[in-house]
Amino acid sequence: MSAYDVMMESLEGIALADIDIVPLFFERLYERYPGEKPNFLNPEHSHGAMANEMMTMLLALAQGEDWVPTMMRIQQFTHRSFGDIAIVRYGQALETLVDVIRDAAGDDWRPAHEAAWRAQTAHLFRIVQENSLAIDHGPMEAASPSG
Repeated sequence: MSAYDVMMESLEGIALADIDIVPLFFERLYERYPGEKPNFLNPEHSHGAMANEMMTMLLALAQGEDWVPTMMRIQQFTHRSFGDIAIVRYGQALETLVDVIRDAAGDDWRPAHEAAWRAQTAHLFRIVQENSLAIDHGPMEAASPSG
C-alpha cells in the first residue's frame, strides 16, 4: 500500500463519522499557540482554506506530485504579508494537524497511518525550510554552498 493510500485510509473513518477536523485543528492550534489567533483576520474563510491546503499538499507529496514546493513557496510568500512567521510555526501547525487527524480517527488509527502522515509532514517542513532560504536570500544565493 502506498503512503497516499495509507493516508486516505486513515481519513475514511473520519469522513464516515462526519467529523469536521477544521474546527478541531484550530481549537488545538490556539490551545498550543494562543498568540496565533489574532493572525487569522477572516477565520470563516481562512480556517477551512488553510486546513484543506495543508492536507492537499501532504497528500500530493505522498503521490509524488512535483507542484508542491512551488505552491508551498507561494503560500509562504503570501504569509509574509501577515508578518514574520517563524519557520518553526509551519512545522508546529503540520504536527498539530496530524495530531488532530490521529485523535479523530480514534481506534482506527494504526502505526502505518502515523508513519505515513509524519513522513509527509517532515517532507513538507523540509520544503518550507528550503523555500525560506530562497525567499530570504534569493534563489541564486540560497542554492550556493555559502548561501
